[in-house]
Amino acid sequence: MGYCYLHGIKAYIIASGSMDPVLAIGSLVIVQPENSYYTGQVISYYKTVDTSGNLEKIQVDQSLGPINASNAEIIVTHRIVSILNQQGIAHYRTKGDVNSEPDQELVSHSRVIGRVVLVIPVIGYLFVLPQTKLGFYLIVETAVVWLCLLIIKKIFL
Repeated sequence: MGYCYLHGIKAYIIASGSMDPVLAIGSLVIVQPENSYYTGQVISYYKTVDTSGNLEKIQVDQSLGPINASNAEIIVTHRIVSILNQQGIAHYRTKGDVNSEPDQELVSHSRVIGRVVLVIPVIGYLFVLPQTKLGFYLIVETAVVWLCLLIIKKIFL
């Protein structure tokens, strides 16, 4: 999941199909922090995962600081299916819409980034494309062709 940040609102690109068809792979989601969340809302939150040396297979939020060899922070976007109050702190049980079972871990309110307030399908691919070798070459090639056409137009017209 990629992201950007603007006045508390963050944007992420959906990288897995766990929320299909509501949040398809490549969708751009806009996430806004709130004071409280409710059952049925879709939230993005930080989750610590055990990388066990496979860090390159996991998309990591690099803004969270140094990553050690055994744990990494990832961002997950799932729906709240229930809320538990533990010692005065809200904990959310989440589930991907496609998944048959809820997520194993409860999400503490402090780990929630915010609620998904806007979904723009497919547009996320435009942000990911330049990060791939093929995408980079396509962008450079398109720019070169465009410049050549401009030059040809000035010479012959």
